[in-house]
Amino acid sequence: MIPLRVWSLLEIMRQFQAWQLAKIIHELTQVEWLCSKQCDMGERDTPVRDHYLDAFVKPLVESCRTLCVSTELNSALARIDGPMRVALNFIPSPSWNDLHVESRVLREQIEADLARRRFMFIPAEKAQLLDKIGRDWDSVWRQFPSAKEDSEEAVHCCVLGRNTATVFHLMRVAEYGLRALARERHIKLAKNRPLDWAEWNEIISGIGKSVDHFANRRRGPARDAALEFYRGALGQFQAFKDVYRNHVMHSRKSYDEHQAMSVLLHVREFMGRLAGKMDEHPKKAIKWGRF
Repeated sequence: MIPLRVWSLLEIMRQFQAWQLAKIIHELTQVEWLCSKQCDMGERDTPVRDHYLDAFVKPLVESCRTLCVSTELNSALARIDGPMRVALNFIPSPSWNDLHVESRVLREQIEADLARRRFMFIPAEKAQLLDKIGRDWDSVWRQFPSAKEDSEEAVHCCVLGRNTATVFHLMRVAEYGLRALARERHIKLAKNRPLDWAEWNEIISGIGKSVDHFANRRRGPARDAALEFYRGALGQFQAFKDVYRNHVMHSRKSYDEHQAMSVLLHVREFMGRLAGKMDEHPKKAIKWGRF
């Protein structure tokens, strides 16, 4: 089974042996042309010369069979192993008209199998998102490994034009950051409920209350840095919740290409800033120096 993934055009041409396929189709067309010419000359029911069958047609069909197996052109393969094999091995040899029909039907079957294959073209600027995904997200994945799957899905959805799905996965990525910040602040929920089952608003409120005590500390660089980090992060989470998460999680809104790209860049940058201070399971609170 050929794996489901994004392929480059060169990989597609190699995997599906595009050059060989083009050559096979061309040669089958040549057989059709010769058979048609022979029929026009009154040789319609005349057996095809054994030399032509053995030297050209049978090797061509065998090459075609090998190609159909490797590229999973199953309908064409069934045609080769069924009616065409019978026709070519029939005694006496098939007539020019029989060979014309078999070569035409085989070519059409190959083309029909190819028509059922689906590939999506990805513009070069979007393909760069895939090419750079490891570099762009490396710092986030090192600190938030649980977010890797959703961030990869977000990038693939963005590249493939699944814009609302892109936003959906990015809100899941952001939620890993939100829970991590709640753990760093040692937020406790009512009845000791796990953070994984808490609503965003409840977590944001809990973090906000924990951060408020920094405002009452002695003014200075440490206090300012802590307030800037926490209040900036809370502002981002609040914006994510109100502008994107609530809408996408409750099927209230869909998003276009530009919105999806904007959210992708925004969440990636924000998670990168969080990754510079903490990981997804912080053991200790962030040290800000003396207040």
